Amino acid sequence: MTNTLPRTLQISRRPLFTFALALSPLIALAAIRFVQHGPQPAVLFLALVPFVLYAVIVTIILSQRITVRPGAIETTILFRFHRRILLSTITHTEIQTLANPPRPVRALIHTTDSEDPIITISLKAIAREDAAWFASLPELKTAASRKT
Repeated sequence: MTNTLPRTLQISRRPLFTFALALSPLIALAAIRFVQHGPQPAVLFLALVPFVLYAVIVTIILSQRITVRPGAIETTILFRFHRRILLSTITHTEIQTLANPPRPVRALIHTTDSEDPIITISLKAIAREDAAWFASLPELKTAASRKT
């Protein structure tokens, strides 16, 4: 392996801003309804829904961890679900990238393990530099990238 120290891939701030921007019309609508009708239960519910939805999305994004260790790749989702992929069991990996700009978004890891022959690792919320570093690991045995 090129680096013997464990490396945890960093989460990008871009999805957080994107979802905040996408939910801002709902927040504006709730604010307008609040000004027009006052603090009614239906209006308060409408005002809280975007914030709760954003909190759930942020929790899902921030709970993802991908750590590359000398002999394995460890993933964690929702702070609880752990998976360990031994580098020795990887037969080949398909890296799916965005066409423009070129950015890895998903890694389909094919293994010799009969229980999990294909393991998908999402790289969408990972910082661009870390996703590119992960996709370039020689241990993944990537043949070619596929544009999505």
